This record gives sequence, structure tokens and C-alpha cells, in this order.
Amino acid sequence: MKVQLSHSFAAGFGRPTVALDKLRRCQGGVAALEFGIIAGPLVMLIVAVLQFIVYQYTQNLLNNALYDSAAIRETAITSNNKTGYKTAICNKIVIMATAQCATAIIVEMQPLQDVSKTSSPITDGPFTSGTVAQVILLRAILPVTQFVPFIPAMNAKASVVFRR
Repeated sequence: MKVQLSHSFAAGFGRPTVALDKLRRCQGGVAALEFGIIAGPLVMLIVAVLQFIVYQYTQNLLNNALYDSAAIRETAITSNNKTGYKTAICNKIVIMATAQCATAIIVEMQPLQDVSKTSSPITDGPFTSGTVAQVILLRAILPVTQFVPFIPAMNAKASVVFRR
């Protein structure tokens, strides 16, 4: 295809009009370009929403596992078996492998009267069930599986108070 150049010599200036009208009306590839501009932020938004869903699901599973174990009185709690209790909790958290969960989860249990009155972080502290009819505080923290590298690490935290 040959492009015709036409010259207009109005007011003494030579101005080639190289089918400028055709270039202005050309729409080929515009949709692909627009999708390319939108695709990056759209994918990032979808991945961020999925990461938030994983966080909320892990939080919910950990919370339910602690409440269930306090209501049922698992033998690992009454026998002060921290490793057995971690395994029992991790069996209820289906979003993560049990072995990975058991090494990552931090659990502490102690009588409520022994707990500091100020806010304190959950450390791998004492695991004592106290005596019969004593009020017990059970707390756990579990790092969430993270697949978005540029956001800070998230931890699911749960606590429950129950009477032994």
C-alpha cells in the first residue's frame, strides 16, 4: 500500500498531510494497551484480597480451635502437655501442614491471677493448667502463610478464658 502525500501551499508553507486522519481514527491495539495498563494493579489487588482472605481464615480457625479445646477440656490441657496441645490445635487448622504449624505456633496457658495486668506479648511462656475451678487464660499466636512478599508479616492471635 502506497501512502500518498499531498501538499497544501496555503500562506506559503508546505504542509504534508500524511493521512493524519487515518492515524487519528486508528483503534487497533487500544484494548490491549488499556488492558496492559490496568492488568498490573488489578492482579495486585486480587492477590492482596486473597492474602487477606487467608489471614482471616487462619484467624478464624485458630480462634475456633482454642474455644473448642477450652470447652471440651482436651487431655493435653489438663495434663500440661504443651507439645500434645500444639499438635491437637494444628490438627484443627487445615490451611497449614500440621508439622509446619506445630513448629510455628506459640501457645501459653496460665492461671488468670498469674497474668500481668498490663498488655504483654504472647511468648512461648508457661503452660500450666492450674487447679480445679481456677480461671485459666489460654493464648496462641500463629504466623499466617504469606505469599505476597511486599506486605508485613501477619500473625493470627487468639485467646480464651475458661474455668478448669
